[in-house]
Amino acid sequence: MTWQPPGVTDASLGWQIVNWLEGGPEWNVFQRLLSTTGEIDREDLRLLYPALIRIPIEFITECAVAPHPTFGPTLVVRYTYPEEGPCGIVLYAVSSTGENDLHMISYEGQQPSFSRYLNEAAASMSSIRRV
Repeated sequence: MTWQPPGVTDASLGWQIVNWLEGGPEWNVFQRLLSTTGEIDREDLRLLYPALIRIPIEFITECAVAPHPTFGPTLVVRYTYPEEGPCGIVLYAVSSTGENDLHMISYEGQQPSFSRYLNEAAASMSSIRRV
């Protein structure tokens, strides 16, 4: 599912179920990280690249595990590409839809649209509920 603000083509909010870690050792790394709270060490983050985190590690500005009101422990990744490139926030959380399924919720875009809609996108990301 993807949503873009009316008339905006360079920022979007997305929600999808992915199983990119199915059958791989990265699933255990992801589970271990979710059992912690706070900032994630870059070396641990490298273990999830590129199987889950497909943003080059050098462009990640923040990575932590934080509680989500619906999904519980959630890996939160913020990134910015250099030179006015894209930026974003991506949440990864365990899904109940399948054994290795993950929710991937992202808000991504280009400046200035990304910053213009950031507060609304962040509120939407934290208010997502299972039905």
